[in-house]
Amino acid sequence: MDLTTHVTLPVEVLERVIDYVASDDHPGFPTLCNCALLCRALYNRSRYLLLSTVRLRSVQHTFSLARLLRGHERLQDAIRAVAIEGCVELSTADMSLAVPSLRHLSTFTVALAGILPCVDVLELRDADWAKGTVHPNAFMHLSSFPSISVLSVSRVQFSDASTFGKLISALPCLDHLQCSHVVFLLVYRVQEPVIATLKSPLRMRSIQMDAESAAEMSSIFRNPKFAGQLERIHLGTSLSPLPLKSQDLRHTGYQQLLNAAGPTLLDLDLIVGDWDCDPYTAVEKIGVQAQHFSLAQVKRLGSLNVTINVGARDYDIPPWADVPEYMWIATWLGSLPSFSDSPGKIHITFSCSLHVRPEIFERLIRNLRLGGDLKAIDNVLARDPFLHLQEFTIEAPSTSSISTVASVDIRRIEDIFAAHEAALATGQDIHVRVTFDENGEMVVANMEPLHDFNPCQELSPPLKQEGFLPTDWEERPTTDKPRKKEKGMHDYARRLRNAVKFVRRAALVGVERPENAASAETVLSVGGRTLAWAVPAGQDARQYSAKLMHALKLLHKHRTLQRDIKPNRIAVSREERISFADFTV
Repeated sequence: MDLTTHVTLPVEVLERVIDYVASDDHPGFPTLCNCALLCRALYNRSRYLLLSTVRLRSVQHTFSLARLLRGHERLQDAIRAVAIEGCVELSTADMSLAVPSLRHLSTFTVALAGILPCVDVLELRDADWAKGTVHPNAFMHLSSFPSISVLSVSRVQFSDASTFGKLISALPCLDHLQCSHVVFLLVYRVQEPVIATLKSPLRMRSIQMDAESAAEMSSIFRNPKFAGQLERIHLGTSLSPLPLKSQDLRHTGYQQLLNAAGPTLLDLDLIVGDWDCDPYTAVEKIGVQAQHFSLAQVKRLGSLNVTINVGARDYDIPPWADVPEYMWIATWLGSLPSFSDSPGKIHITFSCSLHVRPEIFERLIRNLRLGGDLKAIDNVLARDPFLHLQEFTIEAPSTSSISTVASVDIRRIEDIFAAHEAALATGQDIHVRVTFDENGEMVVANMEPLHDFNPCQELSPPLKQEGFLPTDWEERPTTDKPRKKEKGMHDYARRLRNAVKFVRRAALVGVERPENAASAETVLSVGGRTLAWAVPAGQDARQYSAKLMHALKLLHKHRTLQRDIKPNRIAVSREERISFADFTV
């Protein structure tokens, strides 16, 4: 091949490459600047894509952009996001740097009104919105941007909450609000005239706030006209290094925000920081503070995500500090009245910094496993509101800096609450580790939640039609007296929970054995297939088999068994390792 030969590519191919460089998956905006200066053929396409996000730092920048767009009308559709940054001006009195302001926001609303038909995101950042810096008519002119659906406010100081309320109410099509490091100099509830100017409740459906902004904005979003349409609330965003402190949950503003958005709220995300407190300050127990934060008014919640940052500032944690209690998680779940018809999901994640001291995290995990917190959460999940829960997971990191003991505890937590979910979805074997107390009982009895793992799958035929009877066993009439009607629902729920525990305990005490070694009393025939287990010592085999069969029938009647029991072996050992294969209850 002659290296001196020049290969000319079609312009369409070059523009396709430029589109790829400008995509979100490829951070190539500096490359776009080089492409725009490379040749005339690449200039127009590169400039069009570079204008997708513009930053306005002064009044001069705003007027320059307005002249460019009015001279080239085809570029008006290119702008999708506008970032207005604080303008730092020199004071004529002492020539010192003044506080950055947003004076050019008024210029933006007037000079660019009607020529940005596709702008979707408006960002305000790094400024001080003091009284008099922005013209009062700026709020009226903001209504001429109906395409803005996302408002991002970062590191902005407002004079009062009323100014911020006017800002969000001026955007008629606002759908998502993201706030980080937003501060109000004067904190009081929004004035009634601001609420009266709203012709209808805001259509904002999503809000994302860090810990600093969430406490400040409670005076605004506790009003149903502002939060009446919210479907997603994210408190304590990961964008901020300071998560929402656990002791701050007692702030009544958070509760009022949830109550206002309760009828429409679908997703709730919380990022909470623990052990981040002054050791010389008397702080109440987290479990006591959490009673101020209830989900009782949330009617349609379908997803709850809680991320707990452990040891975000572990150098401040004294050795004598008490281990945080997480009983408030069970309190939250217990206050939830019901889930929506869509599948419900609950995710609880424990995250830690890379430099967390191993002994701190080891104390946390050991207390979480042995302190009864997991058992309390498990008991809450066995109640009626969570029968339609599709997914529940508890995750904890396992890093090389954590000691071996803590790593084992972490794997136990992951396996108990998360491993069986992925296994059931793929049809693979389930491996669960459980712990036993001094009496031989499981610490977490409810290893698999009481719900339908595959709600789209039809129920199998009734067990009696499948021949679900012990081998050589004849049904005998029961001698139990019928229970009173007024106690029927309570007794049924109790018998259902007892049946689940009984079936799982039967699997736990079983031992693996060859098929020809299983006796007739320890074999169930299910449609020509068999399920074998071992009878505990000191119990009658026939009575134990009858009780187990009755428990399985009760679970199947309650629509808990969603598939036929396939040929499998339940291998159990006292080394806290159990292998289930397609046996789900």
